[in-house]
Formats: sequence, structure tokens, C-alpha cells
Amino acid sequence: RHIPSIVESLKSNWIVARAADVSTKCFVEVRGRLEAHLSPCFMGERLVEGMRAAVGGLLMRYSVNLGCVPIGFKSLTPAGSHAALVAESPYVHFLIDFQAIGFVPQQGDKLIGRLSDVQTAIGVNVKILDFFNCFVRKADLPADVKFDSDSGRWMVGDGEAKRKLGKNKPLCVQVLDPIVETSAGSVLSFRGALCRDNGQGQPSLTGHNSNDMENVLQIGVDSKRKLKDDLEVHSRKRKDKPSSKA
Repeated sequence: RHIPSIVESLKSNWIVARAADVSTKCFVEVRGRLEAHLSPCFMGERLVEGMRAAVGGLLMRYSVNLGCVPIGFKSLTPAGSHAALVAESPYVHFLIDFQAIGFVPQQGDKLIGRLSDVQTAIGVNVKILDFFNCFVRKADLPADVKFDSDSGRWMVGDGEAKRKLGKNKPLCVQVLDPIVETSAGSVLSFRGALCRDNGQGQPSLTGHNSNDMENVLQIGVDSKRKLKDDLEVHSRKRKDKPSSKA
């Protein structure tokens, strides 16, 4: 359910930035295999639905084995033509092969995000891809960025030039620490610093579209379209159930 908001973030924030302003290396393609235990109701035409439910727990969480946060799947297929039954349990056990698009920001990467709705006086929260959180400590902020306790917002400048930080505009942040296992819980959070390329902590948005970012965006769209097509194919033509062995 997070794919639409991620795609919209890529469209509105990332793809309009110059290639030099943001990193596309934080998006990777990974392959994996997962053991699935499905109810018999998912055999046949509902097989894709069952596999999606089985791998859904991997999405938007940091995986040590994959070395990234899977944000969407390109393909889901049974690893073979056979499954297994154990004792008297009706559940069917088999392996799923998958290809996924992962997010794994590296130290020094520049990312595009927007100011989160929730802010604190100890630092700035920037939402990346409309989901992940990048925290910029107060000590790492420029001297002209200050917290306004009355409004609960971070402000830039002084006097008449004073304005809200990142108001209706994307922000550029640079990752300060490497992403490690302890950085990930239910939502990946990492520490960064505001980029000051144009003196406002915002990326330059006047350049041409990045081909790399367009490819990442297309992968996300194709992933969602392919899963939808798979479901439609299975609903039109019932496939043979995976054969089972005790």
C-alpha cells in the first residue's frame, strides 16, 4: 500500500532534481528466496495472492540478509513445481523466488525529502520517500536555522527574511552515518545533515530530469502493473495446483 506514495514522492521530489543533487545508488535490485506456508485456499487461481501475503512482511523493513529495505517486488514465482505437506497439517509448504527493489542509503548520499509534520526542538525530521525518517540534529543545523517554540516549526533567517524551513518545498539531506541493523525497526530512521547547495538547505530543481531516476520510477510503476496483471491472468485461467508430497 506504500508504493503509490513512494511513486508520487519520486515524481514530485526526486525526478525533477538534477542528477548531481541526488543519489540513485540508494536503489538496488535484489533477488531472494523465502519459505512459504500457505493455506490450501490460496492454491490455484489465488496463488499469486497467497505469495504476496507471504512476502509482505519483508516490505518497508530493513533486511539483514538482503542488505536493504525492500520497497516493492518485481516478480514472485514458486521456486519449483512441487510443494510439501507435513503430518496432518493442511498447509502447503514451498519456496518462493522473488526480485525486489530495495532502498539502502549509504553514508554521504544526498536524498530528497520533505519536512515531516512532527518536529521537535532537538532536531529536524525529514521524511524520505514519504515514509522513512532522516533526523538532522540541532548541532548539525546551520546557524540561521532556529526552532520557533510558539509555532513548533523550524525557521530560517532573521527579521523580515525569517521564513519556515522547507515550506512547500523539498529538502536535500546528506546521510551522515552508515545504515546498520540497529538503525531499523518498523520504520527505517537515520541521521543526516541539510545540504546547503543553494543556501537554503534545498536542492537545485532547475536542471533536467535524471535518466537513472526515471528508470527507478518506471521500475516501481512496472512492479505494481505486473502484479496486477498476474492477478488478472490467474483469475481468467486457472492454473494447475502445485503437486504435493507427504
